[in-house]
Amino acid sequence: MKKIFVYSLFFIFSYSLIAVLPPQVLKKSAISASEIIKIKVKSIKIESKTKYLKHIRVEAKVLDVKRTKTNLKKGDKITIEYSSKKLREGECGPKSNPILSKNQITAAFLYKNLKNNIYHIAARSNSFNNSIYDTMKKTKTIYKIKKSHTIKKVKK
Repeated sequence: MKKIFVYSLFFIFSYSLIAVLPPQVLKKSAISASEIIKIKVKSIKIESKTKYLKHIRVEAKVLDVKRTKTNLKKGDKITIEYSSKKLREGECGPKSNPILSKNQITAAFLYKNLKNNIYHIAARSNSFNNSIYDTMKKTKTIYKIKKSHTIKKVKK
């Protein structure tokens, strides 16, 4: 009986650790994204899958490029798809991905799905974080990703 109780506590505790990532992990995900750009939202389409889950499709124009692996240039038009989940009452978990609005200008940390030519968010709720982008721009810092998946800070 005691063993079952301990295993139950361990399972509950470990599940909650997986659900919410520390801020530094999300920041690392953002700065290691293959596409780091500034965008202006041209249109947005929101489909409600359930009361708590929304599928979002954004058409945007690229305003600035900090890093790109897919040769994005200023003025390019891109499509971004992602989901946003609202927590149920009493539920705890990670912060919801933000829902962008038409004409919003924001940073975007993305990766591209080469099969369908659509971009996806690379850093969960930090994928549209202006402060990380502005800090990178202000300090003229670029982060290079090594093969060992560590990040090396390089000044421009």
